[in-house]
Amino acid sequence: TQSDSDTSESDDDPDDYWLKVERKRYIISKSSDLLFENWVEELKQANITLTGTDGDLRKEVSMNLLKRKGSPYYYIDICLNGVRFRRSTHTSNKADAQRIASQMLNKLWSIQNTGSSPDVPAFKQASEKFVEYQKNKGLRSWERELLCHKHLVPYLGNRKVSEIRPKIIQETLTRIKIAKNLSPRSLDYLRGYLHRFFEYERRIEEHVQNNPVEMVERIKYDNIRKHILEVSQQKLFLDNIDDPVVKDAVIFILFTGLRQGELLNLKKQDFKKVDDILYFVIQREKTPEVTTEFPLVWDIPRQIVEKYLALTRGVNLFCYEDGRALDKHNLIYQIKKARKKAGIEKLCCNDLRRTFCTRMRMAGCDYEVREYLMGHKIPGSSSHYSIYNVQNIAENLKNLEKNWHKFGTLKILRGEKCQG
Repeated sequence: TQSDSDTSESDDDPDDYWLKVERKRYIISKSSDLLFENWVEELKQANITLTGTDGDLRKEVSMNLLKRKGSPYYYIDICLNGVRFRRSTHTSNKADAQRIASQMLNKLWSIQNTGSSPDVPAFKQASEKFVEYQKNKGLRSWERELLCHKHLVPYLGNRKVSEIRPKIIQETLTRIKIAKNLSPRSLDYLRGYLHRFFEYERRIEEHVQNNPVEMVERIKYDNIRKHILEVSQQKLFLDNIDDPVVKDAVIFILFTGLRQGELLNLKKQDFKKVDDILYFVIQREKTPEVTTEFPLVWDIPRQIVEKYLALTRGVNLFCYEDGRALDKHNLIYQIKKARKKAGIEKLCCNDLRRTFCTRMRMAGCDYEVREYLMGHKIPGSSSHYSIYNVQNIAENLKNLEKNWHKFGTLKILRGEKCQG
């Protein structure tokens, strides 16, 4: 679990990495071609045919990897119609050996099935069905899946699902990268979509026997984010938020570190009181098994909550006077507009969450308390969290108040009436 940001650093230039992937894929493909051609020629000399007795060769062929004693190389163990063959891949890298074996198996299938079964749909129809399946499951990411579908259909739309091979996927991602100038992160998400799609086709629809995306290497990208709202930028940024509900929501994030979805789904019924301490109970978005009881001991967030709890209309905490709940599109739009007006280069909701976590650490907050309030799942966290309750957390936060002044939030907002 990472406190301030989720990082995945890479010193490699993405373009250089892409060239290395292409070069490695070419070498593996050539090795697979040569090994397969030699094996097929040997089968012909032994009068062994490459056809299944029931017209389905897949049920009669198995391919496994093994390592012989005394040899550094991996061998492919092939069983065809009861006859066993073993061939060296001439590589000591297991991942490369698996790719060679997979390509050989695909070539073997293509000898018998030069065309696709009429029952196998084209990628466009199958992908539409998969997106609908994801939507019906209630996944919040289905809209992103739909976007991936739209990116891929122009390149794979008319191909039969069973005809799509790792090489085709790799070429498709390369073409999309050049045509649309997508970032490595977006390309990796497209690869992830294809992986989920083919797992669905393999396990549920049974249109394919193997997932070809497993033979396509993930794209490395720099996922490090260092943006936080600086103290010098804070007042100007808040002053440029036109929507008073959005402004209150942003301030609330700076004091609680909630994720965007957690903030928007916060209900009035989630707030409770114990020993005159106002707190809310929230089930974390990315770790549903984790529940946080967050005490509001500072004046500003407590004033904001009390103001919205007093509104009779609306179920959500952050809503307008007519009862309409604050939606993510308006929240993102207002933050983006205020960021540009304030001259801040990059800033999003998650950067506000990161700002809260960073300030808590700088104010001297205990690691376990900070991770608890952030909703992070820590190995062995149950033993840590069991010693805390709302009163203990509230006391811990009160002790931080004197150090929190240096971040400007309390100084800027103290004494100002929360707008609404």
